[in-house]
This record gives sequence, C-alpha cells and structure tokens, in this order.
Amino acid sequence: GPGNGQRSFLLGVLFGILLTDIAKAVLAQRLRKVLTNRALERVHLVIGSVMLLFSIRVFVHAFSHWG
Repeated sequence: GPGNGQRSFLLGVLFGILLTDIAKAVLAQRLRKVLTNRALERVHLVIGSVMLLFSIRVFVHAFSHWG
C-alpha cells in the first residue's frame, strides 16, 4: 500500500545508524589508538573541504536552475 517505500527507507536508515553506532562502540579502543589529534585534524580538514565544495555545487546548481 501507500507509504511502504517510505517505511522501508526509514527502517533502512535507522538500521544503518544502529549498525554504525554498534560498530563505533565495538571498535572504540582500536579507534582511540589510530585517531590521534593530528589524524583528527586531518579528518576534519578533509570532511570540511568536501562539505564546502558540495555546498558550493548545490548553490551553483540551484541558482542555474532558478525560475
């Protein structure tokens, strides 16, 4: 019926979040050894750059298709 696709999508997203949270809890000790302050700074820089580039792309696309 109506909404089955939405329900499946929502359940899939929630299941994915649950799995990643469980993985973080299980791997926390290993991650602590790998994620030094320097490594975290690099991860934040990369993620921030990707987000900035993606947001620029979204704005360019939105304004080029405006009206």
